Amino acid sequence: MADKEIAALPTDDFTMKDLDLIRKFKDSGMLGLHTMKDTDIERAMSLYLDGRSYREIASVLKINKSVILFLSHKAKWYELRREYLDELQATIKDKVVEAKLRSQDFFLELKLAYEKKISKNIHQYLRTDDSAFFDKIDKKDIDVIVKITDILQRLSSETAPLSDRSLVALNGMGEGVSITRTGNNSVEITPKEPSLFSSKLKAMAEMKREMERQNQPAPKPIKEVVVEQVVAEPEDKKE
Repeated sequence: MADKEIAALPTDDFTMKDLDLIRKFKDSGMLGLHTMKDTDIERAMSLYLDGRSYREIASVLKINKSVILFLSHKAKWYELRREYLDELQATIKDKVVEAKLRSQDFFLELKLAYEKKISKNIHQYLRTDDSAFFDKIDKKDIDVIVKITDILQRLSSETAPLSDRSLVALNGMGEGVSITRTGNNSVEITPKEPSLFSSKLKAMAEMKREMERQNQPAPKPIKEVVVEQVVAEPEDKKE
């Protein structure tokens, strides 16, 4: 079987009509190109990198579409956009993590601000037992603090390294064991109270055996086979 041909990547995004407009623009002496300023060319290229079409760029800059097509063809804007997207793809993960960290810092300061706002009345109520201070606390502020706390927990889990996320999941095993990191991808789990831990395992094993015994069918009764022994009588002797 012949090897499958690898599809070549496109080198431009021009239609046949666009190429015809570029050819006619060159043949007519490239009228209108001299009116383009450097700032106009930079803006046109920036709009193209942002994903705007040639028609949209021409409409925004109020320039003939043929001029935009010629500039793109001459400066190879399509290749520039491909390089731009490749670079963006390589750095997008770090940018997303950085944006989440900034959001985490913002919500943390916001949470501290709300806590400071209501802490005075809380302290006064705890000190004097006067319910008037407690009534001054706005319940909406408490709801905001709870929501911000949930957001911070979610952002913390999303920005934590994978190894730390694994430990967070393991910590949910219970208080009967202790978890110690022994390497980048390994942990050691040991019981805090060996006797209690072993007794639980033993109880689970006994419960499993009991369930297996209950699921087994009852043995059939064995019928007793009685073997009748026949004793041959001696023949009478002839006289």
